[in-house]
Amino acid sequence: LNHVSRETNDVARLSAWYQTVLGFEPIQRPAFPFGGAWLRLAPNIALHIIEADPDAGPLQTTPRVEPRFIRRGPHLAFTVVDVDVVLGLLRAHGVDHHINT
Repeated sequence: LNHVSRETNDVARLSAWYQTVLGFEPIQRPAFPFGGAWLRLAPNIALHIIEADPDAGPLQTTPRVEPRFIRRGPHLAFTVVDVDVVLGLLRAHGVDHHINT
């Protein structure tokens, strides 16, 4: 895996969220003719935040689902060193989350 991408209407806000809440580090991005940001997820894996193309129509959003259906819907999953630290960060930032047990 080289990277995953997320499309957004607000690159700065989404980039700041991943940096502030999850601690992702910005990395150099080529000078594409559209906005975006690249963030490091792991040593060789990046998150590409891509500015939505205004000519492509409205962004498709994933509807909010009940926690019991999360495993089957679109999602990102991360392995972390200390789950309690990450849960504290999510709670501190008011991020809705669910723990599968």
